[in-house]
Amino acid sequence: MNNLPEKSRLRILIADDASFWRTLLHDFMQSFGVQEIRGVGSIGHAWETLQEFRPHMFICDWQMNDGCGLDLVKRVRHAKDSPNRFINVMMVTSFSEEHRVHLAMDAGINGYIAKPFTAGDFLRKFIHCMKDRRPFEVSESYSGPSRSAQLAGAGSSASA
Repeated sequence: MNNLPEKSRLRILIADDASFWRTLLHDFMQSFGVQEIRGVGSIGHAWETLQEFRPHMFICDWQMNDGCGLDLVKRVRHAKDSPNRFINVMMVTSFSEEHRVHLAMDAGINGYIAKPFTAGDFLRKFIHCMKDRRPFEVSESYSGPSRSAQLAGAGSSASA
């Protein structure tokens, strides 16, 4: 994402149905200096908030009570009415299996981190995602940051 504002002016959206994780991520980012943070507990509310809040980054849980965060990421990347197909997306989930990391990468995420994690681990991933400058690919089957660059630099860890 180009031309990011100072971290105190960044707008971040967190979508996680667990209020504990929304609060924890909010607190991590606030301690980093981010002030405009919204947290939502459902897929539907996340879609609405993406449209009206216009965040610079979207942090999404994989499995939520009303649906799959991965499907929401695909909608953000592909839907004609998406408010920002090019938004940086970070998947924050309890799933750490390598095949899930690859599924998330194929959905168009910029970063992935498996719960539980430390504040330091999260902030490193958050900063990495915000600074992601890979070219954006758009096709019928994929929309997101360049996968060839992602695969070359990601390795095979659950926090790719």
